[in-house]
Amino acid sequence: MTERSSLSERLERFPWFTRLGCEEAFRSEQSFKTQVVDDWDAAKSAVAGDWASVLQELFGRMSVAARKLGPKLHRELIDFGKGAEVEIGSSIPEQLAFLGEHLGEEGRKLSSFILAAAAMEREFGEKLDSRFFSHLEGVFASGHIPCGWQGGLRKRREKGRELTTAERVAVGTLLYY
Repeated sequence: MTERSSLSERLERFPWFTRLGCEEAFRSEQSFKTQVVDDWDAAKSAVAGDWASVLQELFGRMSVAARKLGPKLHRELIDFGKGAEVEIGSSIPEQLAFLGEHLGEEGRKLSSFILAAAAMEREFGEKLDSRFFSHLEGVFASGHIPCGWQGGLRKRREKGRELTTAERVAVGTLLYY
C-alpha cells in the first residue's frame, strides 16, 4: 500500500478533538517541551503568533535538504506534498471545517499544512532526516490540536555546523489544545 493511499485511512482513525483542553499531556519523543492551552481563545491567539513562521522555517529546511540531494528528489517532494494536501482536504473535510470555525482560516490552513508535511516526512524522511511534522501529526492523533510555539528556534548554524531540526526546536515549547 502506498503512502498516499494509507494517508486517508490513517486520518480516519484519529480520535479527532476528543481530548481538547485536557491536562493529559501529549507525549512526544522530540526534545521540545509541550504545554496545553486553556481554551479556544488561547488556541486562536497561539495560531496568530509566530506559529506560521516556525512551521514555514522548518518546512523550508526540509525543502532545502531535498534540493541539496538533487532537483529530482526536490520535485518529487513538492509533488507528493501537493497530492497529500488534496487527499487531506477530501478525506477530512468536516474536521478541517471545525478547525476553520474555531481557529479561523489561518488555523485550518496550518493544520492541513502540518498533516501534508508529516506525510512528506514519512515518505522522504530517511533521506531528509526530518521528523518534526510527524510529531505534530501525533498531536492530532492524540485528540489534541497543535496550535502554537513559544521560545523561538535556535539558529541554523552554531560553531560552524548546521544544526538538525531536533536541535533547533529544543529551546521551544509546543502549544496544543
